[in-house]
Amino acid sequence: AWSTARVGVKLSPSTRFYGQEDADALATYGHVIRALDGMGIGYVHLMEPNEGDLKTGTVQIERVTQTFRPMFHGTVITNGGYDKGKGKAVLRDGEADLVSFGVPYVANPDLVARLHLDPVPLNKPDPATFYGEGPGGYTDYPALPAAA
Repeated sequence: AWSTARVGVKLSPSTRFYGQEDADALATYGHVIRALDGMGIGYVHLMEPNEGDLKTGTVQIERVTQTFRPMFHGTVITNGGYDKGKGKAVLRDGEADLVSFGVPYVANPDLVARLHLDPVPLNKPDPATFYGEGPGGYTDYPALPAAA
């Protein structure tokens, strides 16, 4: 229904969600990423391992975006554990074209303003409220005052 240039694929080679694990993540995901590169898709979105993944001791690839960037010549988006400084560094070093923020955005609906006004502190996320019912954890985080 869409051209490949309008398709993106999100991959999490080092994530341990739901027991996901691969005996040779570099070979498996390297094959997938090279195939996607050959198809001319719009972007790949690569997830870095989080602290919980790293604590398992089973993560084969600790720097996912750095590892796979050379295999994909289109747009690369990265996510996972980024703050403003780390995000700027990954962009500066050419490891990614874009950095996405998940948890920081949930806890800071005004994240863009906060990053522009740096060093404004970020709200602390409350994972117990993630993906639950009702507005708690989504609409009750404090925003910056309008004058900030």
